[in-house]
Amino acid sequence: MFLNIYDILILSFLLGLSMKTTDLHNEHGAKLFKKSSFLFGILTGILGSLLLLGPTSLAIFWSATFLTYLIKGQVDYLNHRISALIIFLTFVLNLEKISIEWQSFIFFLSAIGITGLLNKFWVERKKTPPLITTFFRWRMHYNLIALFYSLFTGVWMVFFSRLIFSLGYEAANFFIGEKIK
Repeated sequence: MFLNIYDILILSFLLGLSMKTTDLHNEHGAKLFKKSSFLFGILTGILGSLLLLGPTSLAIFWSATFLTYLIKGQVDYLNHRISALIIFLTFVLNLEKISIEWQSFIFFLSAIGITGLLNKFWVERKKTPPLITTFFRWRMHYNLIALFYSLFTGVWMVFFSRLIFSLGYEAANFFIGEKIK
């Protein structure tokens, strides 16, 4: 499937927006309308799957990201499971593309996994330095990993996709999350 830069950036923003909205339904009781939790689970799965059908490097980055969500146990509600199932089916159907650059997949999986463990370590500490708290609160470790990859490979779509995803994620947090606090 051919996705141009604009398609990828729009999909990335919408994925961030829908993923955080899905989380807000579960963790904070946000109910936008009847069955909205279910709908946002499906929407997140479709948007994530579309990114997996994009350029190989992008598919590899997002596949590794979604796999770490599974490994870390973040697929913990029905709407998350719906998203994960849709994305997993796309991943399996797209496995040939992923296997072409398995080293990149292992890099992303390892880097995201290790920074996830560091995040958990720092969050559980009583006296975490404010800079580290902010770094993980804004999920900058994902952006930093994507930035390093893009610097070394020259494939900037991975970094821009992740950065725009973060904007969508935080937009949902700001516009929906702040209203339910």
